[in-house]
Amino acid sequence: MGNGQLYHWELERGQDRVVFSADWSIVVNETITTIEIAETGGGIAYVLADRVARQLADGSLVQVLPEWSSIGPAFHLYYPSRRQLPQALRALLKLIQRRNE
Repeated sequence: MGNGQLYHWELERGQDRVVFSADWSIVVNETITTIEIAETGGGIAYVLADRVARQLADGSLVQVLPEWSSIGPAFHLYYPSRRQLPQALRALLKLIQRRNE
């Protein structure tokens, strides 16, 4: 989380909301590694559905608690409107725009 704390899973089902904190965890800073751990039976992965769509479709992963989700508020990106945007920021903006088309 950037402050030394572990992320607590936030799950929603209609008006119900649960914050889940496990006594055990594997801390991984790459989504691909997280998915690989789950695919090999190492645990439950908390990732965006788009990142595991193929694995869900081919059955290598199954959704746990499908009636629960973590919708939460939308993400927002604020950046200066200068013409000379850093190339990395420009690439990120293009990626986000394509995903929302």
